[in-house]
Amino acid sequence: MDNALMLLAALTLAGCIIGFLDATIGGLSIPALELEDRAEAPFPRVSIITAARNEERAIREALHSILHQDYPNYEIIAVDDRSEDRTGAILDDMHKEFPQLQVLHISELPDGWLGKNHALYAGAGAAIGELILFTDADVKYLPSALSRAVGYMQRNGVDHLTVAPHLEHGTIALSLAVQYFFMALSLYMRPWKARDPRSKHFMGIGAFNLMRRTAYEKAGTISRVALRPDDDIMLAKILKQSGASQHVVSGEDMLSVRWYATLPEMIHGLQKNAFAGLRYSVLLVTGAILANLILNIWPFIAVFVTTGTTRALNIAVCLVLMALYAGGAYRTRGRPWLAIAYPVASAIFIYILATATVRTLLGGGIAWRGTRYSLDDLKANKV
Repeated sequence: MDNALMLLAALTLAGCIIGFLDATIGGLSIPALELEDRAEAPFPRVSIITAARNEERAIREALHSILHQDYPNYEIIAVDDRSEDRTGAILDDMHKEFPQLQVLHISELPDGWLGKNHALYAGAGAAIGELILFTDADVKYLPSALSRAVGYMQRNGVDHLTVAPHLEHGTIALSLAVQYFFMALSLYMRPWKARDPRSKHFMGIGAFNLMRRTAYEKAGTISRVALRPDDDIMLAKILKQSGASQHVVSGEDMLSVRWYATLPEMIHGLQKNAFAGLRYSVLLVTGAILANLILNIWPFIAVFVTTGTTRALNIAVCLVLMALYAGGAYRTRGRPWLAIAYPVASAIFIYILATATVRTLLGGGIAWRGTRYSLDDLKANKV
């Protein structure tokens, strides 16, 4: 048993070091949008499309930031997706003040669609731009964000550009979980590899998915992922599969969003799509949970229950894991010191995966934005 635990610790340490180097070098290779030059003439028309459902809290401020972009050629299409609050009224009021803001109201959801995906599809159908930007309804932009993004696409010949926004940190508990989630997502998705046409890795972020219309249509439009709750990532997947060149940049100083307000809100939100992210596979979920238990929680326990070389190896594992977490938090201007609670963050992640899977299986599907979707229909939308 002692030899087995020592071997496990040694293998875990080797894997953690590889992961740390990959994430650190890869993360540092991602360009910063704020350092990019603005676009130059000719300025392709950009159609900015945002889908809003019950967003009365954030929609006005977010749209104001988009309406004051310094890019000279764009249109905005805001789609009210069956809102039950004042979102629709706010959009209509803003249209009176800013006629360049187009507003679409959707009252019924067709079969075979998630609400947000259908709203984005409808917005794209009404758009006339050479470039299409899908953005969430609560994202705030600095005035030069769009111009710098289009400039980056022009200079690099990019078909699809996704920008990672700054996440406004809330409570300590929320920050702990959010930082872990994005660390795990980065290790899993390896977004720094998206630009490599030989790599199968891809990345899309709902806050900012900017693409050429030709690439969007060649990929089959968002209708191909009509029933995917992870629509932003799956849209990126079909774009990459269709041959679109794809880049990821950091927008820490250009975009910001309040992803969730509290930890319970985050847990509830991710329970709708965590299972989807693992292809609705119980085997993959089981593997992910076991991997988190073995790699991210056991070493912190082993420090106290093992001795000698095994204990030393596990101490090293813990230090590398905390450094990995702190490094990601530092690059995203989070709270690096929360690395001391690393195993707690992993436990929260395990809880989200487990409950998302159990709820989806027992409920036979998910409920999202006021509509229920069967698991069979969700699983059928494979890409």
